[in-house]
This record gives sequence, C-alpha cells and structure tokens, in this order.
Amino acid sequence: MSDADDQLRAEARRVLNATRLTPLTPLAGGASRELLGFDADDQQLVLLRAHAALGDRDRTQREWEALSAAHRAEVPVAEPLWRTADGLGIVMRRVPGEAIPRRVLRDQLGGEGSDDLLAELAGAAAAVHRVTPDQVPALERLPGSPALREIAGLEALLDEFDEPHPAIEAGLRWLRARVPDRRETTLVHGDLRLGNIMVRDGRLVALLDWELCHLGDGAEDLGWMCIRSWRFGADDRPAAGLGSRERLVEYYAAAGGEPVTLQELRWWETLANARWAVLCVRQASRHLSGAVRSHELAAIGRRACEPTWDMLELIGGADGAHTDAPQDRPDAHELLEAVADYLRQDLLPDVPAEHRFGVRIAANSIAMVAREGAPLAPDRTAQRALADAIRRGEHDHRLDELIAELRAEVRARVDIAHPGWTAAL
Repeated sequence: MSDADDQLRAEARRVLNATRLTPLTPLAGGASRELLGFDADDQQLVLLRAHAALGDRDRTQREWEALSAAHRAEVPVAEPLWRTADGLGIVMRRVPGEAIPRRVLRDQLGGEGSDDLLAELAGAAAAVHRVTPDQVPALERLPGSPALREIAGLEALLDEFDEPHPAIEAGLRWLRARVPDRRETTLVHGDLRLGNIMVRDGRLVALLDWELCHLGDGAEDLGWMCIRSWRFGADDRPAAGLGSRERLVEYYAAAGGEPVTLQELRWWETLANARWAVLCVRQASRHLSGAVRSHELAAIGRRACEPTWDMLELIGGADGAHTDAPQDRPDAHELLEAVADYLRQDLLPDVPAEHRFGVRIAANSIAMVAREGAPLAPDRTAQRALADAIRRGEHDHRLDELIAELRAEVRARVDIAHPGWTAAL
C-alpha cells in the first residue's frame, strides 16, 4: 500500500468516520487526470487526481471551488467531499449513470432527441451561471470583455504553433468585428456538452469535468454545446445532439438564465468552432513535438478542418474556386509513422502470441509506405504571410471575398480528412 493510499484512508476516517476502504479501481475517463473509484464503508466514492507529471494544485483548487459553489447552488454535480492533503485530488460521491455520448443517445434516448433532457441541461447551465465571482475566489477575474479575451487567447495559442491557419484567423477577425454586448460575469463550466454530463433513465444526473471552469460570459457554454463535433451524429439536433437552438435559449431563459438571442448564440457557436479547431491543432502539436507520441493526437490534428468548415458555414457566403491546398499537419507521412509506432509500441506487447508476427509485419509495411511516400515539406511562406496580414486587419476591406477563397481551401482539406462533412448541416 502506498503512502498516498494510507493518507486517503486517514482522510476518509477523518471526514466520513469510515473504518473500511476498498482498493482504488481505475474508472473510464480522464485524459489528463486519474479517475479512481473506491468504497468507504457503504459509501461509493470517486477520487479525481492529477497525474503526477501534470500535477497542478492551483487548477485543482479552482475546480474544487467551482464544484463546491455549484453544489451549494443546487447545480446537479457529484457532491464534492474533500480535497486531498497533497492538493492534487478531489474526492466526490459516485454518481450512477451513463456519460459516453453515443450510448446516451442510443440507450438512454432510443436514438432520438430529448426535449426533457435539453431543458434539464439548459436549466443546469442557468444554475451554473448564477454562481458569482465572489463565490469562487480562486478563479481570476480579468478586466475587459470576456469575448475579446477568448479571441485573444486563441490568437496566442495559434502563435505557439509552427503552422499558419489563415481560415481560422479570418474567422477570428470576423468575430472581432461583431462582438456581442458584454453580459454579467459569471462562473462558466468551459466544457459543457455530451460526454461531460451523466444521464440516467434519460434524465440529467450531473455535470462532469470542471477542469476548464473560469469566469466569463455564460453564453459561452451554450455556444460550446452546440458545435457539430459534440452532436455525435445527431446533426439534425444542433443543441447538444438533443434538440434545437431555439429550444435551448427558450429553456435557458425559462430557468432564469440571462436571455440569449439566436444571433448571440450564433456568435458564440462560431467562436466555439474556432476554439475547437485551435485545440485540435494544439493536440497534434503535442505529438509532432515529441512531447506525447500518440496516433490519436496525430489524427485529431487532421480534424481541425471540420470545426473550421463549420465556423465558416456559420459566417456564411459561397465557396471560391476549387484549390488544392496543402493539408494540415500531420501530413500523410507523419500519420503513417504514428500508426506504425502505435502498432509496435502499444498494441504488439498485448496481442495474443499467434498474432504478434502479423502485427509486426503490418507495422513494418506501414513504415515502409511512410518512407517511400515521405513528401517534401510544403512551402507555407505564403500562408504565413496571409495569416499575419489577416491578424493585422489588412484584409478587413475584403474579408467576405477572402473567406470565400479560404472556404474552398478548407473544403479541399475536409474532403480528404472526413468526406461528407461538408454536407448541409
């Protein structure tokens, strides 16, 4: 038994007067944190703990305060019980239900939308947004417009990557020119969507994963839950894969949320698509830099074109002339290398003995194709110059025309990465 386990037992005795703890059992979920289940006497609990290499006590404190404030405000959340002594973990009561999006849509809702679940989700969002900054002092309250801060934050992230993205830059420029009126600053969940809600018998049980909570405009959460990437195939139901945008804003206002117009929702949904596109690029950069070698992160990088296309669709306009634009990274050679590494390093040790030779041959064959097809790095000088010029506002006078040209480039990327994605939403 580790010192950490001993400490957890001591804490459970102190907080719950518990005398018996079962061993910690890994649970599904948590890419950057561990999610561990255990029982304390007859109570089912969950420990959410940062991985040692990624430990961030300040972030854990922010999440603890947000969860605690949300629970006091009667937001449906797993009840937070205590923060561990090392500052890296949060112990909560375990909430039964289903969180995997496609299972929620298929098993909980029978493959259909749900006005009831959408109303509950909108009501939960309204309850989150009633939490005021003074109730979560660990969350930094910054001056200025939350909407403009979000745009500036995405521009700063783009600056970290050695890859220009003129289409995303054009979308951010379009957003800058149309920032909605500032609203009351509230607690924002930051990742409110299918996959981060627990559902049982078709009803909302809890909002999960508060890792990205911050102070800002509550409409941000509504826009984020509407992007196509979080509908998990239910493209005819834009609000979280459950229903219409009209119903979402109606239910949100009925639950006491500050009214959001469809025009405002469109702005925040457009920004949400830009945000997800930038985050896809960031995920790929972790793989390409060697920080975290992962075929999954590599593949996510090629998905950046999907939310970029959806962002441009929300902006509107026609496509320009077809163009053979260079693909986003990872390129085909880098993707093949990532898959070969996965077969050799991750899959091979665990496959049955009779299949190991076949997996090794498959990995070698993929690596052979990767070496044969290794392309010269495309010259992105022109794209970099265009992206920088867009950022500086030099194309504001012709932004609509430029966006039409960029839509054609993005379509060329989507047609490779995800054929059919450009079908009408």
